[in-house]
Amino acid sequence: MTVIFYAALHYIRALAARHHLTNISSYGDIDRLFERLRVFRMNPAIYIDYRQLKDDSRAARYDLQGFVPDEVEDLRAEELRRIREFVLGNL
Repeated sequence: MTVIFYAALHYIRALAARHHLTNISSYGDIDRLFERLRVFRMNPAIYIDYRQLKDDSRAARYDLQGFVPDEVEDLRAEELRRIREFVLGNL
């Protein structure tokens, strides 16, 4: 879960860098990107995907929530795929 989340985070940071926003040092900064950048505001579903991955990653890391392989694969195949395609289409 954590690897999938961080992959999504790197895609999002890449798009932010494309818009000259590189001073991102916290998760709060990432959350604010979704409000600051028009490209994200015009696609609110991307934030929902990001939050799903972020929440699941935190649950795995801090709450020791277990995920079965099918759940992990679904998140990779759905949320991460949508984020990746969105970012690559907007770079």
